[in-house]
Amino acid sequence: MGFIGILLLAFALASDSSAVSACEGLAMPKYNAKLAATIALSYGGAEGLMAFLGWALGKQFYRLISSFDHWVVFILLTIIGGKMIWDAFHEDPADQAKASSEHFSPQEIILLSIVTSVDALAAGVSFAFISINVPVAVITIAVISAACSFGSTLIGHFISAKFGRAAEVAGGIILFCIGLYVLLHDLGVIHL
Repeated sequence: MGFIGILLLAFALASDSSAVSACEGLAMPKYNAKLAATIALSYGGAEGLMAFLGWALGKQFYRLISSFDHWVVFILLTIIGGKMIWDAFHEDPADQAKASSEHFSPQEIILLSIVTSVDALAAGVSFAFISINVPVAVITIAVISAACSFGSTLIGHFISAKFGRAAEVAGGIILFCIGLYVLLHDLGVIHL
């Protein structure tokens, strides 16, 4: 696989983390560049690390989790999306603005990073069976994912600034829909 193929793969793998990053941006009443950078580095690092682990561990490791990974993604995104919706209706706007830098805990960011990078693990497994420059692929995946996540967080915040609570509710619903899509796709119910 050449560099153009690696680049296309990196953008495809960044789609989940970008969507979740946008939802995190929706939950930021006051834009926090440090938090956005932390989110971006976490997603980029997780995507690159999972691609590397997939390559290093090969098919055996992926077989262990492939039978239930879609359930894990669905449950975690549903819980986090539900929390966003709950917070939209139960947090005082003054408290929400004060806590904007703490809206997503480090544990939530790391958990979401891992959940959204399961597809990078699968892609990494395929690296063991094709001709590809693994270091270039891993670094490209990490950088593209981080950049897309940072931009998506910024876009999500500006949408939130215009639409407030409705944007946060929409973010929670989007997280749930992403989880539901992963579940139904992996169960073979939908083929998009």
